[in-house]
Amino acid sequence: MNVLFAVYDLTGRIKRTGSAPLSMVGIQAQEGERVVSVFEQVDQATQYVSDLELGTIATKPELGAVIDKTVVNADGIDSVTISGLPIPTDYRLSGPVQDSAEIDDGSITLRFHFAGDYSIELRALNRMAQTITLSAR
Repeated sequence: MNVLFAVYDLTGRIKRTGSAPLSMVGIQAQEGERVVSVFEQVDQATQYVSDLELGTIATKPELGAVIDKTVVNADGIDSVTISGLPIPTDYRLSGPVQDSAEIDDGSITLRFHFAGDYSIELRALNRMAQTITLSAR
């Protein structure tokens, strides 16, 4: 009989899931990984391992980013600040201008020179991804 399993790394990030005979579950983990048997399908996008020793699967908390405004002047002076970010957070800007970076101080201030609608995708380890949309006019 096959059982479901989840393989995770030492940060709690679920790397892959699958099913195998119980006797084969233990060999699914590679170096630097651990494996746990689970009773239901695991969703890598919304879940992580909150207790590495016990292999406890939990729902990822919200990222919690706070944006001070969603409309900004496209004059290179007016700015928008996104704060409350876990350290580090990866950010990716899409729109008339593309950009990406790792935020290592919990906030980012953006200024825009080109008008248009922008999408900002924020990702941090073991948190739900968050997408913010804003307009530069």
